[in-house]
Amino acid sequence: MKEDVHAQILLLRYITDGDYMEPSRSLFSYRDLPWGEVYYRQFYGRCVARLARIYCFILWEGDEEFPPSAQILFSDNFALAFSPEDVAYVIDVVLDYMKEYEKRGG
Repeated sequence: MKEDVHAQILLLRYITDGDYMEPSRSLFSYRDLPWGEVYYRQFYGRCVARLARIYCFILWEGDEEFPPSAQILFSDNFALAFSPEDVAYVIDVVLDYMKEYEKRGG
C-alpha cells in the first residue's frame, strides 16, 4: 500500500501513548486483555468475524458438543502498547494489508 495513513496514525499513537514491556511469549485473546470483556462483542464483529468471513480459516468446524469459534491472539504486552480502540484498529490495518497483498497476487 502506498502511504498508509492508518498505519502511520497507529505508530504515532504507540510512540505517544504506548509503554514497552518485554513479552513473556504468552498469547491472549482480546477477551483476556484487561478491558477485553467490556468491548468483546464490538471487537468480535469488527475483527474476528471479518477475518473469518474474508479468509474462511477452518481449524475446527464444530460438532454437537463444541460449536465452531475463532480467536485472534495477542502478545501479553499488547495491552500496554495500545488502547482497546487501537487494538481493533491494528487488526483493521493488518486485514487491509492482507487484502491488498492478496489483490497483488501475493
